[in-house]
This record gives sequence, structure tokens and C-alpha cells, in this order.
Amino acid sequence: MKKIVLFFLLTSSFSLFSQTDIVDYLEGRKFQNSRTGLIVSYGYISHLNTSGMTFRNSYGDKFYFMNCSIEKSSDERFAIFTDCMNVETGGGVGKIVAYRNKLVIIASDGEMVYELIN
Repeated sequence: MKKIVLFFLLTSSFSLFSQTDIVDYLEGRKFQNSRTGLIVSYGYISHLNTSGMTFRNSYGDKFYFMNCSIEKSSDERFAIFTDCMNVETGGGVGKIVAYRNKLVIIASDGEMVYELIN
């Protein structure tokens, strides 16, 4: 009986995890590219009063991208961020495909993978 209850609890917790809104899940999480050391996070940017992507390099410099269009998969397994605008230059960052354990940034010159670090 204990095994049945334990199995039910485990499967329902996995089910709950998979059904959590992907964008809410990404809020505050940090992802790092192992080659460049660049860290990317999604969340509320208080001084801009909006949500967006924050990029931080190894020197601690931060670059903000906001006004992203977000499209979520129907099963909440991933979200696609497009048209994110750099606050300072007005430029973009490419397409960002966000999973629960990694981000993939796709630009005209290739793609980079960022792994979850927290």
C-alpha cells in the first residue's frame, strides 16, 4: 500500500511540474553558456518596469532586452521569445527557445546553448 501511495505522489508531482506555466517557471532562473561564460535570465527588470531578458558578461556588465513576443507550446514544454529589443541600441537578440533546463539562442550566425545553473 505504501508503494502505491508513494508512486501516486511521485507521478502527480512530475505531472504538476510539467503543467506549470513555462514563463512563470523561467522567472528568475539563470542560464549560462559554458564557452563564453555569458549568463542569461528572464524576469522583471525593476528600473525598466517591465519583464525581459538580462544578459550579464564575466565583467558584470548587464544588457537588457525587453518587449519580447512570447509563444508557448501547448504542452508548456518550451517557449519561444522573439523580437526582444535592446534597451540601449534598439537591436535584437535573435530567437530564444526556452526549455526548463536550457535556453537556445538562434541568430543569423548560428546558435548557442545556455544550461540552467540555478
